[in-house]
Amino acid sequence: MSLRVCDLIDVERRGWNLEMLHDLFVHEYIIRIKSIKPVIGVEDFWSWDHTRSGEYTVKSGNLLANQIDKEEFIQNAGFQPSLNSLKERAWSLFTVPKIKAFIWRVCSDALPVVDMLKIRGYKGDNRCQFCGFEGESSNHILFTCTVARQIWALSRFPVPFEGFDSLSAHSNLFYLFQTEKKFDIPQDIRRLFPWILWRLWKNENSFLFDNKSFHPLDTIKKIEEEAEEWSLAQIINQEVVDNRGFEEEELKTYQWTPPLCSWKKFNVGVCWSKKKKVAGCAWVLRDHYGEVLMHSRRLFIGIQKKEDANLCSSLWAIRSMKDHHLNQVIFALDVVDLVGAVNRPKAWPSFAYYRGELRLPFRVFKIGK
Repeated sequence: MSLRVCDLIDVERRGWNLEMLHDLFVHEYIIRIKSIKPVIGVEDFWSWDHTRSGEYTVKSGNLLANQIDKEEFIQNAGFQPSLNSLKERAWSLFTVPKIKAFIWRVCSDALPVVDMLKIRGYKGDNRCQFCGFEGESSNHILFTCTVARQIWALSRFPVPFEGFDSLSAHSNLFYLFQTEKKFDIPQDIRRLFPWILWRLWKNENSFLFDNKSFHPLDTIKKIEEEAEEWSLAQIINQEVVDNRGFEEEELKTYQWTPPLCSWKKFNVGVCWSKKKKVAGCAWVLRDHYGEVLMHSRRLFIGIQKKEDANLCSSLWAIRSMKDHHLNQVIFALDVVDLVGAVNRPKAWPSFAYYRGELRLPFRVFKIGK
């Protein structure tokens, strides 16, 4: 049987022929077909599936090429042992960004310790400068050196019952990350370990390059002060952001640009609930003095996508203006894709359906407040 896609379109109803769909396809396929909006009265056109607008960009092409080239590599890497989860946890720690980067380097075996420098041809002394231990690794400096063990003991941080792993810094970091989730431990203590690691590393470098030594109790005091100061700063900054956000929201509510004299401005607002599949729309019409002439609101149910919510709301708003026989009206809304589809159809081929449904009776269509 020779059947084309256009044969399944009901031109008069501007949608799919549901009777034919039910005769030819199973329920699962019908749902997938109905999710695609048919464009009526337009010749076939190309649309790039890897951008929202449907227009090809060099960036999206490069991203796709990289994904294709690396697909086999990524698949093979998925079967190998990986430290990626540890590295990801490093970036989510509650600490200073520079300490996050430092811990990420520890996870990546990227600290310039003697054991790593020897791989690159280092011929100097390979002993720990603190304790004289033969072999200086990141695990030794941060966990098993006598100085490090003393700092951990004085910090009140709960170390493993049998002590830290003597060979693997990754195993010890995993333990620290897990301890961060133990809510039976006071928050100020379980969040302390990033600063402990950072201070141990800083002290080692100060001793090596500046010949400075630090008393363990002074080091603990410094660690606690830095952690407390930074935590307090985050609370204060969050309060400032919250207050500023509230003030900006207040100002944003009253930010409105009047139209030209003798013109009217029609603002539309849309809200869609993905969970409930409902959309709410409201519009207000004002003159060039900012005086409200009329307003209305409406609820739409069974709306499956945000794009459909924007379309239904915009069509209802336009019909409302048309029913009131209004002219010289600026239609303003914050729906970039619909506005782009109307003003620049060639740049938004994926939204050809929505552009076809929007038959605007007004002379001006733009984004506004």
